[in-house]
Amino acid sequence: VILNEKLEVQNFALLWRRATLRVCADGGYERLRAWCRAKGHDEMDYLPDYVVGDMDSISASSLKFLQQTVSWRGAR
Repeated sequence: VILNEKLEVQNFALLWRRATLRVCADGGYERLRAWCRAKGHDEMDYLPDYVVGDMDSISASSLKFLQQTVSWRGAR
């Protein structure tokens, strides 16, 4: 689970690939995107299985993108 905190995990890419379920809390997805950009990774290779939360910490563009690409549970 990725929370809305800076990703400072050694070998994160390896952990991501080995994970069987990848979940981001709403702002955690923004942190994941920032990590991808900083490391030069393709964001499409790091899509979570789910994004959960009230979606108050996520940009409108990210939310729209996620609604089209992954399962999510957010405020209705």
